[in-house]
Parts: sequence; C-alpha cells; structure tokens
Amino acid sequence: MAWEIEFIKNLQAAGNKFTDTLMHIVTQAGDEMFFMLIAVVLYWCISKKAGYKFLNVFAVGQIFVGGIKALVKRPRPYTLDGIEAIKAKTEGYSYPSGHSHNIVNITYQLSQYVKREKKNKLFRYFVGVGAVLSALVLFSRVYLGQHYPTDVISGALLGVLSAVLAGMAFDALKDREDLIFVVVFPLSVLLAFVVIIFGIDSAAGTVKVCGMYGSATLCYYLEKKFVRYEIPKFNFGKALRKIVLGLAVLLLVKEGLKPLFASFLTEGSVGFMILHEYFRYFLLSACAILACPYIYKKLEI
Repeated sequence: MAWEIEFIKNLQAAGNKFTDTLMHIVTQAGDEMFFMLIAVVLYWCISKKAGYKFLNVFAVGQIFVGGIKALVKRPRPYTLDGIEAIKAKTEGYSYPSGHSHNIVNITYQLSQYVKREKKNKLFRYFVGVGAVLSALVLFSRVYLGQHYPTDVISGALLGVLSAVLAGMAFDALKDREDLIFVVVFPLSVLLAFVVIIFGIDSAAGTVKVCGMYGSATLCYYLEKKFVRYEIPKFNFGKALRKIVLGLAVLLLVKEGLKPLFASFLTEGSVGFMILHEYFRYFLLSACAILACPYIYKKLEI
C-alpha cells in the first residue's frame, strides 16, 4: 500500500544513528533466541510442564506464520527504492511479521501463567512491561525497514490468536501432554522432508522449526518416562548454576556444529539442510529438553 511505503520513508528520515542502534537492540526481543532463553529457564527452573506448554504454543504460532509467509510471498520493504534495511536484512518474506508474533505470544503466555499462579502484582507487571516491549518491537520492525505496518499488526494479532487457541488445545490434554509427540514428531519429519526435497521458499526456517519442535516433543516424552527430573524448590543460586551450565551446553552444540557442517556442505544443498538446519536444531532441542535435566538430576541441582 502506498501509505505504508510513505510512512516507512518518513519514519526513517526522522531517525539517526542513535535510534538506529536503539531499535536494532529492541527488535532482538522478538527474535527466536529470546524465546528460547525464556523457555529453557522456565523449563529448567520453574515448571517443566509450563515450559513445555510455552514451547508448544509458540511453535504452533511459528508454523502458521511460516505457512502464511510462503503463501502470501510479500517482499520486504527494503527491496523498494527509498527504504533502507537498517543494520541488517532479515531473510524471507514480509507478511506477517514473525518478530511481532513472537513478542506478543511470549507476553500473553507469561502473563497468563503468572495469573494462573495467582500472583496479581506480578501479573500487572508482566502485562505492563510486556505491552510496552511489544509496542516497541512492532515499531522497530517498521523503522528498520523489515516490515510494513500491516505486517506487524497482523503478526501481533496472530500472536494472541495462536496463544489462546493452542493454549486451550494443550490444556485439554491435561496430564497426557507428553503424547503430543505421537502426532507432532512424524509430521515434523514429513514436513521437513517435503520442504527440503521440493525446495519450498523459506525452507531453512521451516526445517529449523521442524527439527527443534519435533525433537522437543519426543524428548519431553522420554524425559517424563525415563529421566523424571523433579525441579526442587526455587533457589536462586542453584537456578543460576543450571542456567549457566545449560546455556553453555546449548551454545556448544549450536555454534560448535555450525562450522563443522559448513566446512564440507554447500549452503542450500540437501545435505546442508538435513545436517546444518534440521539435525543441528534437533540436537539442540534434545539437549535442552532431555540431556540437561538428566545432568541436573545427576548433579542434584
């Protein structure tokens, strides 16, 4: 739409180096890595079931966002003359905004969890901070030239919708939430296979989600059945040790395998997609959901 193009141009014209840097920092709150940090802390230190629900609800929304992007195929604003991709260029299509979906989905889920735990003061804090942060992330995506205003609005609405509907579906399972893997794991493998073989647009992002989500559902089942790590009463010192140790393991897997696979695989090839994108994220999720709780149980932390 013409008005959206002019809006972005005027927005960027009013900016400067400071606002460029500030918006680049703010926008990271909508990145998948921010979600992963919250998810693992919740899963390792607060409640495994709550962390697992957080993961499932988020992943369902991500799948819908990826599907809509592939169908609509809207080019990003920075592909137009007069609009700049500030700091970096986000790959893939523009509509809807994944970052906007992510931050709104995260905010809604956390606020609802706190509400269920009857922590009224904390609930108001989460709602207030989450609303401000969400608005800033939405604004940053437009300012940085990565999205149109309608992209971020649609992404935010999808974030709420996916959180509500997927959350209701998860709660309906009650204590059988571990059986989600029976459906999700084979479907995730099938979907990854289809997008790799047929070279569907935005395949890398879809393959990563399939690897991570499929692995998470399978490993949650295995953890609940065999490891059975019981999270002790919250202790800040122990929680901090778990977070530092767990993140070190995840960082080693995520970044350690990257140069290894990249050294003998051609980017975009079938082998690259299978090992670098699918397997690496499959293993990353397995470490977070299964291996780390096993380590914590052995170390009694």
